[in-house]
Amino acid sequence: MKIRELTTKSGSATVSSWPPMWASSYGPGDVFPHTEEGVLESVKRIKYPADRREHLMLVKKVKGHEYVGALQWDEPPTIAAVEVTLKAHFGESIKAVGELEV
Repeated sequence: MKIRELTTKSGSATVSSWPPMWASSYGPGDVFPHTEEGVLESVKRIKYPADRREHLMLVKKVKGHEYVGALQWDEPPTIAAVEVTLKAHFGESIKAVGELEV
């Protein structure tokens, strides 16, 4: 399965998990980059306190600015498998990361 094929249930709908919604501390003159623009900088496993569900926090860099996004989906694949795949591809474009097989 490709990263871009990861999905999660939202009520009765199934929604795509890729690309994540990216956020940053925006300032004057900042531009909102396209969702698949930039390169993957880091990945960290995080647990939401409310539902105790694990997800991956991704950091991408676009023109010197960092953006964070949460990647959460319904298994399979396991969070460990996706984490290992992503960590092997730091420095690659976010668009290319979406095409990775897990």
